Amino acid sequence: MRPMILVLLACGFFASTNVVARLVAETQVAHPIHPLVITFGRYVTGFLLTAPVLATRFASPVSRVPWLYLLRSGGGVTSATCIFIGVAYLPVADVTAISYASPFFALILAAVFLGERVRWLRWAAVALGFAGALLITRPTPETFQVMALVPFAAALAMGVEVTCARYIAQRDAVGTAMVYTNGFGLVLSALLMPFVWTEPTWHQAGLIFLIGALTVSGQALMIAGMAKGEASLLAPLFYSTLVYAAVFAWLAFGEVPVAWTWAGAALIMASGIWLARSNRK
Repeated sequence: MRPMILVLLACGFFASTNVVARLVAETQVAHPIHPLVITFGRYVTGFLLTAPVLATRFASPVSRVPWLYLLRSGGGVTSATCIFIGVAYLPVADVTAISYASPFFALILAAVFLGERVRWLRWAAVALGFAGALLITRPTPETFQVMALVPFAAALAMGVEVTCARYIAQRDAVGTAMVYTNGFGLVLSALLMPFVWTEPTWHQAGLIFLIGALTVSGQALMIAGMAKGEASLLAPLFYSTLVYAAVFAWLAFGEVPVAWTWAGAALIMASGIWLARSNRK
């Protein structure tokens, strides 16, 4: 029971980051800042909060695959930035739901680049989840928004990040992975700051710090839950993030998800549970 509670709490933290990102977006009228500045601040906070782990037995200062963190952090920087852009223009629940197409991109990437054999039932689950994402965006000439491509880009970048994380998890301790991921993300985003930097207000800086703190807290809770429970049992709980996002967006902004969003989210959740059960077997 405890692992399930930890995972559910983690999902609540993850969902809240998109809501806070939307609050940052609402300050853009008075004081515009580039989305990459938000990403940079998120990684500054993440690195400061995770770096002390190197002084404990849960992490090693030396990674076995340091080069792979460059790719993983590149996916992380891209996905975070796309999410921050997406929530500024689209409902939070829609962006969150579409970004959950990431496991399906990860499955494709694992098959192509890691040589994993994927049975047709898993491909069917991938198709079901992708259909759910399309149902949310409804890409017809009358309803399609170009900005809907942004959370799809976030999902693809997350797929890259997840694929790298699976490879890293077999070689580095969890603490090492968290520090290196945030450290590389900080370096990559810092390299872009000379081109996009605008000093945030104190209010914006506080919200950006909160995004980083919520993300790291969610990661820590997720790791603790997964360490004590069976992955195939806990994986379907990840989709509670979609419910959290809808409730938080309703409370904070009065956004009520339309029926298409709920239907698409249901397909994405069903496909994720299908994949989790398939992994268990």
